[in-house]
Amino acid sequence: MLEISENDFALYDVFEDAGHMVRMLARKKNIEIRCGCEEVLTDFYGDEGVLRQVMLNLLSNAIKFSPPDTVISLSARRQPTGDVCVAVTDQGIGIAEDDIEKILTPFYQVDSSYARTEEGTGLGLSIVQKYLELHQASLTITSAVGQGTTVSFTLPAARFRDVPVLGRQRSSCA
Repeated sequence: MLEISENDFALYDVFEDAGHMVRMLARKKNIEIRCGCEEVLTDFYGDEGVLRQVMLNLLSNAIKFSPPDTVISLSARRQPTGDVCVAVTDQGIGIAEDDIEKILTPFYQVDSSYARTEEGTGLGLSIVQKYLELHQASLTITSAVGQGTTVSFTLPAARFRDVPVLGRQRSSCA
């Protein structure tokens, strides 16, 4: 059973740290990481280490499955409801629609010639999903084979200390 250790921290700093941690990996493939995150993403209540691991996993996957000389974008924006939508978008190999739900299953790996050349246990996205659920966040994956993937999650407004949440309804990244 996964447990989280919650405290207050600046969510923006977690995104920035994760981006810095994967930059060398991205440089090896001449991949640019663009961060379009609102600096106002502060006063978040959750597990800082767990969310850093989520971001590292999502950015590492985007780098791993992207060809050289492409761009990966990390964005975070506050919705009108106060929820925050976070998205990592790549220009990589993409995922077939039939495989999207399957890749959230522990140990499942898409059987493609490109995927077989990449190391991994097939646990990454299933763990990411569990970590996000512990923060009451929802995960969404949209992808097109040969065009890239966007993995997004929505963090609830109730976890942000600076956002009143009375009478609000959850929103999605769409």
